[in-house]
Amino acid sequence: MDYNSGMAEINNTRINYEIAGTGPPLVLIHGFSLDLRMWDLQFETFSRTHRVLRYDVRGYGQSPAPEDNNYYQTDDLKGLMDYLDVPNAHVLGLSMGGGIALNFTLDYPDRVKSLFLVGSVIPGYVYPEQYLTSRVSLADIAQKEGVKKAIDTWLDQPLLRPAMTNPAVAPRLREIISDYSGHHWLHQYYGLVRGKTAYDRLHTIDKPTHILVGQHEAPHLLHAAEILFQGIDDTQKAILPDAGHILNMENPVIFNKALTVYLNDLD
Repeated sequence: MDYNSGMAEINNTRINYEIAGTGPPLVLIHGFSLDLRMWDLQFETFSRTHRVLRYDVRGYGQSPAPEDNNYYQTDDLKGLMDYLDVPNAHVLGLSMGGGIALNFTLDYPDRVKSLFLVGSVIPGYVYPEQYLTSRVSLADIAQKEGVKKAIDTWLDQPLLRPAMTNPAVAPRLREIISDYSGHHWLHQYYGLVRGKTAYDRLHTIDKPTHILVGQHEAPHLLHAAEILFQGIDDTQKAILPDAGHILNMENPVIFNKALTVYLNDLD
């Protein structure tokens, strides 16, 4: 199996990445406070049939933290794909990674073959109050009580509860999130917003789009999945059993099977 890893020096920063396999390219984008390790089971499985790229978004994992908010996450992904000579790819993101994938599809449509949104946020969408299950400000906690306290609070939030009560998942998830620096909480540098938001432009997406959510996903993200399903024309939606927000880790067998079916139809 072809395999390469390292630090790509792009956009005045360094982005940690791993790429393996041959075949149609597939990009995996992790969620907030996580890093490329969350995709271990998908990276191993899909690199047998695809050229799989996973990376640490700026400020997560081994990628250095942003020095200010003068950057954009989609530009980092484009730069990384250019660096690795990946002309276009199936792009898959979970949660925050879904927001990045959405923005990337809108900013660089020629680089996207298809779009996979897993428990995805929608940049620019303000959730109605009835869909919000928690209003804890983790940034306030990190700034006033320290990053460790914020991480402990985050791991105890309803969003992560299905994963954190799963004995096969909780230790690994805690390990990954405990390594998060908390930089974005402390400085509010997210690199997500530029011009019109993704929510305002959903109707312009013309790529085959697959929306995946867990059966036990948080209400506001189940609502977001329906907004995406209604807002993007060429869309399929699936609710996967026995999983919550981190469904690729919570139920990897079902997740990988669903992704395999979708990719086989596209390739």
